[in-house]
Amino acid sequence: MINCAFIGMGLIGQKRLDAVEKLKLDISFIVDPDINPKDSLYKKYSVFENINEVPLSMKHSISHVFLAVPHFLVKNYLKEISSGMHILIEKPLGLNFSEAKEIEKIVKEKNFKISSGFNYRHYSHIQELKKFIAGGHLENIMSVNFSLSHGGRPGMEKEWKLKKSKAGGGVIIDPGVHLFDLMFYLFDPNVEIVNTSMRSMFWENCDVEDYALLILEDKEKKIIFNFELNLFSWQNNFEIKVHGKSNEVLLSGRGGNYGDFSFKSTPRWFWLNQDSVPEDKNFGNKDESFMQETKEFCLKPELLINSNLRDGIKVMELVENIYSKL
Repeated sequence: MINCAFIGMGLIGQKRLDAVEKLKLDISFIVDPDINPKDSLYKKYSVFENINEVPLSMKHSISHVFLAVPHFLVKNYLKEISSGMHILIEKPLGLNFSEAKEIEKIVKEKNFKISSGFNYRHYSHIQELKKFIAGGHLENIMSVNFSLSHGGRPGMEKEWKLKKSKAGGGVIIDPGVHLFDLMFYLFDPNVEIVNTSMRSMFWENCDVEDYALLILEDKEKKIIFNFELNLFSWQNNFEIKVHGKSNEVLLSGRGGNYGDFSFKSTPRWFWLNQDSVPEDKNFGNKDESFMQETKEFCLKPELLINSNLRDGIKVMELVENIYSKL
């Protein structure tokens, strides 16, 4: 029997709760110090400010836990969860690589079954690209460009996400970990860091970077990976461009004000061949990634696309290696 608990009810926690409600699964309790139990969204559930307030009988009755808390709280909450649970940990896996390894130790000691919350994998155009590559349509890949721009919001410099002690870093760690995970998920590279540029360009009085330009390389496959991330673009933007010797693919959008999920493939010199034409697919504006990932986590764990503890640690190791270049 599936019985869910939620720790952290920010934006991502709410998305997970919405998905579980639509799946009509049992919900035992919610832990979050900042929500009002009398709020109409939560009054039908048992809500606690602290996990230590949850009765032991409730803790032991659950099977699945959604952990969506600030990075610096992940490890401590894991210590308080009963052994043997299925846990979806929203990215990243703690503050840094060292903490990720500590989390790995806790997971093994308490026999947790972990999934890393990398919902970008479940975007419709990402799944289309995954199939496109598997079908042999992008052989001899030369380079991949990742671009993610997010404008933040007024007063963001006062929030935990722009404080190193609570977030572990800036745009490299969040949302950067999503792009690094997509690189590993789609292309399975063994990368080396070629060049980095990281700095705080817009947000004042914060000790983390809001801009990053990175070049990585898989020397065996001869693929160059370029990343550009920022937290001050007033038009949100998400793009992945893959250059193959016989084809090129452009993915753009991620729903909402990022624009529709779009997939476009362009064969080389297509204008010389009537049988070779560009292909354009639009998957609409609705983001179903949280629903898809939540459904697999709860109902079809065998379908989870390798989004386990190992993948979260691999990404955190890369993040540490990038920060070491500062």
